[in-house]
Amino acid sequence: MTGPRMEEQLYEDLTPIVSGYGFTLVDLRAQIVKEVLHVHAVIFAGSGVGVDDCAAVHRMIAPRLEALYPDRDLNIEVGSPGIDRAIRLPREYRIFQSKGVRVYSKAEQQWVGGIIHDSDEHEVVIVRGGVQQRIPFADIQKARLDDSQEV
Repeated sequence: MTGPRMEEQLYEDLTPIVSGYGFTLVDLRAQIVKEVLHVHAVIFAGSGVGVDDCAAVHRMIAPRLEALYPDRDLNIEVGSPGIDRAIRLPREYRIFQSKGVRVYSKAEQQWVGGIIHDSDEHEVVIVRGGVQQRIPFADIQKARLDDSQEV
């Protein structure tokens, strides 16, 4: 198994391990290159994520990956989302609730910024200046975290 299906399966498998230690697994990318499984995990915690946190999560997930892929060499990277992370998946809006964001709305053909107030499987609700704006995921061309929206 390779590609998005492998990534989703690994995400589901590693999420309970990561969350058991107080972190949220935001994203996971995996690919096999020249017989080596490369895994890049992005973790988040409301209190922030430091280098020691990334190392701890690496130590937590490595044994599980070794058990799942005993015939592969592994390359595991763990990082934080960063202050201007590109948001790829709808689930990330729930993870980053109360954080600043900028989304490019295809319907409005412009950037819309504000604080993520809420989201469900169909849309995100962004608040700016006390006004809520609902943006369907189908209308979002691209999105980024933007801490300047939080001031």
